[in-house]
Amino acid sequence: MKPYFSGLLTVLLCLGASSSSAQDTEPEVTSPPAATINSEAYVDGIVEAMMNEHQLPGLMVAITDRDQDRLLKGYGQADVEGEQPVDQVDTLFRIGSISKTFTWTAVMMLVDRGQLELDRDVNDYLEALQIDAAFDAPITMNDLMAHRAGFEDTLRVFQSKDDDPRSLGE
Repeated sequence: MKPYFSGLLTVLLCLGASSSSAQDTEPEVTSPPAATINSEAYVDGIVEAMMNEHQLPGLMVAITDRDQDRLLKGYGQADVEGEQPVDQVDTLFRIGSISKTFTWTAVMMLVDRGQLELDRDVNDYLEALQIDAAFDAPITMNDLMAHRAGFEDTLRVFQSKDDDPRSLGE
């Protein structure tokens, strides 16, 4: 029996052209033709092929732009044994490692704006909690981004269970 993997497919489409000028004016946004936006059948085909190839029981697709969701749709089973279908509103998937991509993209946007320094002690930015130094040095965003903060070794991050009563800060 081949293993089943729950999957999450996140599709991000940036619809329209955006460019910033030196004057920080609002970028001009042009919308693509409706046929490009309304391509649910095309996405359905891609999803079906992906689910077959990777033996995914279920996944969710979100296509959005800055103004609205263009497509939000669940595919397959959220619970194979219980035959529970994926529902685009009520089914939750763990986002997993892709969250790092979103987080670090946001971090680099703040760096570009001059609102965050990668080699500064992260405690300078934190209000609700403070993080102890690791390896005799303050932890920086560069350390966090490169997994050099020591959390995996000292906090047993990957050994926590879903019902762990500790808060995220703890």
